[in-house]
Amino acid sequence: MPRVRMIEEREDTSPSQVEAFDHIAASRGGQMIRPFAAMIHRPQIARAAADLGAVIRFESTLSDHDREVVICTTAIERDCPFEWESHKPIAQRAGVSEATLQSIENGQEVEDADDAVLVEFTRELCRTGKVG
Repeated sequence: MPRVRMIEEREDTSPSQVEAFDHIAASRGGQMIRPFAAMIHRPQIARAAADLGAVIRFESTLSDHDREVVICTTAIERDCPFEWESHKPIAQRAGVSEATLQSIENGQEVEDADDAVLVEFTRELCRTGKVG
């Protein structure tokens, strides 16, 4: 049982949560998704996190493919199964190859040269806090 009750349906919100719930759901295809279903207990934090995530994911200069390679690598490096499970299918839809995803998941060298640059950069940053 989760320690924090997930609020995934609008009818389960309190009056103070409704506006943030609607804002987040609208920005996520009409659904309240994890981790926002837990964060919505603090609507101001949930909304700010959703807005920051949207800027990072949808307004950066990285392509969808490259962004998902970086997110998936970070998920594995930081031992975040939720992020991995959430973003692996997004990465697949963005055209990241199964070979690259398997290499990321298994901590192996990535064969695709362009993906390898992203993966090695992200691994170094996650492991050392800097890049050389």
